[in-house]
Amino acid sequence: LFDNANYNINSTATSRAFFLQLNFANKIFEDKNIRSAIALSINKQGFVDVLLGGHGKVANGPFPMKDGESLSYSFSPEKSKELLASSGWSDTDGNGYVDKDGKDLELTLLTYPTRAELPILAQSIQANLKDIGIKLNVNSTENYLEILKDDSAWDILSSAMVTNPTGNKAYFFQMMALSDAPKNRGHYSNSELDAIAKNLETEFDPASREKLAADMSDILVNDMGFIFVSHLQMGLVS
Repeated sequence: LFDNANYNINSTATSRAFFLQLNFANKIFEDKNIRSAIALSINKQGFVDVLLGGHGKVANGPFPMKDGESLSYSFSPEKSKELLASSGWSDTDGNGYVDKDGKDLELTLLTYPTRAELPILAQSIQANLKDIGIKLNVNSTENYLEILKDDSAWDILSSAMVTNPTGNKAYFFQMMALSDAPKNRGHYSNSELDAIAKNLETEFDPASREKLAADMSDILVNDMGFIFVSHLQMGLVS
C-alpha cells in the first residue's frame, strides 16, 4: 500500500494524548523542583522515535503542537539533578538513588495494559528517573481504578485519552484538570486555571476560545502538575 502510487498517504498527530498526573496527596509534589525534575528527565523524543517506532508526536500539552510551536521545556537530565540537589536530595550512600533525611526518593507509577503504549511508556519513564536518582516502581494493572481510590497506593498515574473529541477544548480541562473535575485523580488545583475556565464557559467567539484554551494549556505545562509526553499519530489514506 505504501509503495502504491494510486494512493496518497498522510499522517498527523491526533488529540489522543499520553500523559502523567501527579498525585498531590503526596506532599513531595508541593515542591515544584521535584515536579520539574521529573518532567525534564523524561525523554519524550526517544519514547516516540525508539519505543513507538516513530508512530507518534512529542507533546507540549493536551493538544497537538501547531506548526512553528516549540516545546516549553526540553529533555535535560542534568538540569533535573540540579533541581533535586537544590531541594536537598542527593545520593549520600552511593546506592544510585537520591535521599533526604535517610530516605530514598521512591515513587509508584500506576498504569493499565489495555492501551499497549502505556506499559512501554512506564518502563521508559522508570529508566529515565533512575538516571537522575529517583526509584520508580511500576504497577500496570487492569484494576487501576480500584487502586486510584487509595491515595497512598500511587504517586503518578500514566494514562491516555482523546483530549479534544468534539472540537471543544474545554472538555479536557472540565474532565481532568479543574479543581472539581471528575477525573482529576491527583487532586491538582490551580486558581488561575479555574478562573480562565469560567471565562471559557461564556465565550463563544472561536478565536477567543482558542486563545483561552492555549492559555490554560500553558498554565498546566508550566506548573507541571500534568506532564504530557506524546500524541498518537494516525495515517490518512486517500
